[in-house]
Amino acid sequence: MKMFRSMFTLASLFCFLSTFSQVQPASVFGDHMVLQQGMPVPVWGRAKAGDKIKIKFNDQLQTIKADKEGRWKVTLTSMKSGGPHQMVIEGKNKIVFEDIYIGEVWLCSGQSNMDMDGKTVLVSSPLVLKPVAVRYGWAKNPPVNLYNEGGLPASPFRTDQD
Repeated sequence: MKMFRSMFTLASLFCFLSTFSQVQPASVFGDHMVLQQGMPVPVWGRAKAGDKIKIKFNDQLQTIKADKEGRWKVTLTSMKSGGPHQMVIEGKNKIVFEDIYIGEVWLCSGQSNMDMDGKTVLVSSPLVLKPVAVRYGWAKNPPVNLYNEGGLPASPFRTDQD
């Protein structure tokens, strides 16, 4: 029994430590995200200290080593609107994010550019005369706070496609 406990503890420790040797982007990065157009875009995360990290996105390839605390950060050059794109982050493991767009990123929270009228939310800006794609985003696990009429999480939509 004592040997079983020791082996279980050792296996648990191995699993725990192996998660720290893998590259992990910050939790704000994921599938279906929108990155701001027209300005440099930082991408950051954690890995094992000294690990080489490669980030591939929209014809850009950047390589960096994690610092002594395991932190890493690259800055993608300014990009024009478009998508969908794929982001690949590689270290000891490989993470692939899909369906990424580059465009205008707005945070709406009852701001002056937002008008709520019953079931309709209108967001406007004089800088965006004809919006093409609208995407809703929230952190991974909290309750969804934007629902459609069927009570399901609201879906992104496009105005340039039928």
